Amino acid sequence: PWVTVPLNGLAADGSTYTIKDPAWPLRRLQSGSIVDIGARGYRPRHVEIHAGASLTWRVKGRTEHNVRFANGPRLISTFSLSGGETKSKAFPVPGHYELFCSLHPVTMHQIVEVR
Repeated sequence: PWVTVPLNGLAADGSTYTIKDPAWPLRRLQSGSIVDIGARGYRPRHVEIHAGASLTWRVKGRTEHNVRFANGPRLISTFSLSGGETKSKAFPVPGHYELFCSLHPVTMHQIVEVR
């Protein structure tokens, strides 16, 4: 069955909340663009690419991070990476993709709009 997995954030008081409509600025990227993952999360967090384009995630620092699929039209994920390691994935079909780091699920999120 189709299940929607909410992105959850961490409030200043330590409670969790569902991220419904983040005000993250949208940044248009070219195929092959690098998204850095580090202590501050995914940078940039909200991106737009064309269908068929790919993104490359690069982990800054020694802490492990990954990309996991929450919602969208096709599965996108990586294994855990650290120390400058990279992984690229193509987004084959248009849609709204919600991603997160499964090692830091309430502090690290990314939204990819594929046109």
